[in-house]
Amino acid sequence: MLDRRQSNQTVIDANLTFDDNEISDVTASAIKEDGVSSEGYAVEPLAFTDFNTTGKGADFIALVDNTENIIITSCSDKNIYIQPASYNASLSDVGCTVSWQNVEDSVVADGNGRVLHYYTNTMTTLNVSRLRISDEEDIPKQSEYVSLYAYGSDGALDKNTFDDPEDSDNFYYAVDRKDNVFYPVVCEYKNATAIPKIFLVADLDAGIALLESAELETIVTGAPVSKCSFMPMQQAFDNIDEDAEF
Repeated sequence: MLDRRQSNQTVIDANLTFDDNEISDVTASAIKEDGVSSEGYAVEPLAFTDFNTTGKGADFIALVDNTENIIITSCSDKNIYIQPASYNASLSDVGCTVSWQNVEDSVVADGNGRVLHYYTNTMTTLNVSRLRISDEEDIPKQSEYVSLYAYGSDGALDKNTFDDPEDSDNFYYAVDRKDNVFYPVVCEYKNATAIPKIFLVADLDAGIALLESAELETIVTGAPVSKCSFMPMQQAFDNIDEDAEF
């Protein structure tokens, strides 16, 4: 049963502003969460064909927080961020997309067909990991695929969210191929210009405490963190902006 104790909170100020609206990956090339630098992944394609990442049979949706003031974006640096929904029209200018592919009641990839995954080395040892997106042929070796599934307030899987998102109180959680369920958590940085990123944790309270600790600055979070919170992701039921490309 999923823990929904923190699911009703507003995780971040919807009036956030960032300098020049630029995406700046605080992890940079020095972070070695997967064993090598982010500019030289040791890659080995995984034998996995279940996810439809071509767009065939996929519906394109937007993911927002429970206030619809925050939108979830995937960017060219392979990180997943939260940003004010008012930025939507300009996010593509900095290499980001707000669209996500929904296939058979689960979110399997972003609008560019890049699949979701976490790092197995940190998840196995620490029960936390960055949530990332990659082209399927470039998935880092120590990675595991995930899909996002909607769960209701009773902690049960709900497959009707896509058909009726406006009346849904469901939130999305990450599920891997072994049916392990992970909580999405957003972390804000002490550097006010750094964009908040999304991570996955196996245990909500313990995972948040660990992500906020200094010990993970160089191996997971990439920089000093000011606060981490449960990320209540929902499907947007209205277009965030008429210029959005869903």
